[in-house]
Amino acid sequence: MQPQPSDYDLFEGLCMLRELYSRRGTRDREVGLSVDAAVIYGEGLMRIVRRRAEHAARRNPATTD
Repeated sequence: MQPQPSDYDLFEGLCMLRELYSRRGTRDREVGLSVDAAVIYGEGLMRIVRRRAEHAARRNPATTD
């Protein structure tokens, strides 16, 4: 199983993509998402990752001593 990125990593990636999105070229502007739509999409991905992590934690609870 691959390690899941943390919320911090996902947020940092989203911020980086948002900054790069505003610098895209004219050919890239013809198709794609608006900045708001890209942020909403990124937030949705973060929620999916969090739910998967919570589900995995419920299925395999860590034992503590």
